[in-house]
Amino acid sequence: MKVLFLGSPKFSVEILKRIFEMSNSTFFISSMCSQTFSKSKTLMLFSFANIEEIKKVEFDISVTASFGQILRDNFLSLAPCIN
Repeated sequence: MKVLFLGSPKFSVEILKRIFEMSNSTFFISSMCSQTFSKSKTLMLFSFANIEEIKKVEFDISVTASFGQILRDNFLSLAPCIN
């Protein structure tokens, strides 16, 4: 399963760690903070400029944790979203 994780402050890092530990999914991460994550086979950091870039990831589910942006219907219609 491909998971798109959207989170910004330190608060969201703990949530990402817990989900990552409990899953063997591939994670695509979009963050507005300067925290760096190591790039690995199952954990990739992205900065999406627009909806077309997000569509290219072809994720199965998205998870948000204090992302700090309003997610529009064109994003929410791509896959199930957990907040």
